[in-house]
Amino acid sequence: MKTFDWTDLKSQKEFILFVNQRGTDFSNIEKSVQEILASIRQKGDTALLGFTKKFDQATLNQDQLEVTQEELKEALEGASEELKAAIELAKKNVSQYYNQSKKFSWEIDAGDGAKVGELWHPLKRVGVYIPSGTAPLISTILMTVVPAKVAGVEEVIALTPPNKDGDILPEMLAAFALTGVDRVFRAGGAQAIGALAYGTETIPRVDKIVGPGNQYVTAAKKIVFGDVGIDTLAGPSEVLIVADQTASAEFLASDLLSQLEHDIQSQAILVSPDADLLEETQKALKKQMKSLDRQDQIQESCANGAIFVKVSTLTEAVEVANLYGPEHCEVAVEKPEEIYRQIQTAGALFIGNYSPVATGDFVAGPSHVLPTGGAGRFSAGLSLDDFMKRTSVIHYSQEALKKVRGVIQTFTQIEGLDAHQKSVDIRFEGKE
Repeated sequence: MKTFDWTDLKSQKEFILFVNQRGTDFSNIEKSVQEILASIRQKGDTALLGFTKKFDQATLNQDQLEVTQEELKEALEGASEELKAAIELAKKNVSQYYNQSKKFSWEIDAGDGAKVGELWHPLKRVGVYIPSGTAPLISTILMTVVPAKVAGVEEVIALTPPNKDGDILPEMLAAFALTGVDRVFRAGGAQAIGALAYGTETIPRVDKIVGPGNQYVTAAKKIVFGDVGIDTLAGPSEVLIVADQTASAEFLASDLLSQLEHDIQSQAILVSPDADLLEETQKALKKQMKSLDRQDQIQESCANGAIFVKVSTLTEAVEVANLYGPEHCEVAVEKPEEIYRQIQTAGALFIGNYSPVATGDFVAGPSHVLPTGGAGRFSAGLSLDDFMKRTSVIHYSQEALKKVRGVIQTFTQIEGLDAHQKSVDIRFEGKE
């Protein structure tokens, strides 16, 4: 565990340095990832099957890459009623949330016979990557596929790594079936990203790739960006909690642990002006940790990722939160409405003592695919915008063009673009 005192200048500088050093360094794996991507691009399915055997220890043939509709149907029929009910409720909430942010084309009269506007079109084909390494992320299926469907994406295909037997957990297949994904493939890692970006004989090329993954997946997404769209570069999970003396140390400790169990690189930060609460939460964290299944992993992640920051006021706590730019930010204070709107760099805000991050992870509605590593300073969580394309529309009449002809000439003369000016002038030759 680490502690910082924001009221002490030296400690404050140390925390700022800690924040600025965040971010995933791909330098040690970038070359190998590039080689994987190049091989997929050149050899298609042959390379994909080879990497699946090498990294997932699963021996598949070309016909086994795609999960059949019969397999999806069988998994759904075999799923428990409890699981199906949970998926359906989450699907309903996610759909309801994203239906509120649908995009609509528009056009306005700009005057003098000119009209401008924009058209919104859903992407034709999107690939969603679903990790299944340390945990089978059924919830991520919902949080990626459902928004894509609400946006109207024509074809949503999913890739997820198989186990050593070449299988995908039936619970995941049931979730794919219930969310309405169009096609599912057995492929994981950087090779899966390559298949989505460049296409193979079996897996079609997509317009955009969304979904989290390990550092190899993330590095691959970074490299293929430009050849294909991506949502974000997901890093280790993180939470920052702003709390005052009214918060429960037991609640806070459990919420910190719920992030630390994700990965040994995860970060969980508590910021408070109450020194006693910080101390009590540390004690509660150590106690609760002993009863968790992933105790060994959490102990390792706690060493560098459990962080406690003492501030003098909640105003300073907000300052710390905005500096850090957390993926998840809980506001556990007596009057959260007085401060939560001031926190502007969080991927998602969880307000009050009964809104743990787990609500957002599974059922609330907003996607849990969120910016990490401070990217909340300039980006947001997965939205309908990620599954749509905006095209601007410009419609000028002859009269409208005539009125701006001189203005265009001012720009073209300064920029030395006489062909641009000619493209305007030619429309009036013989008409003046």
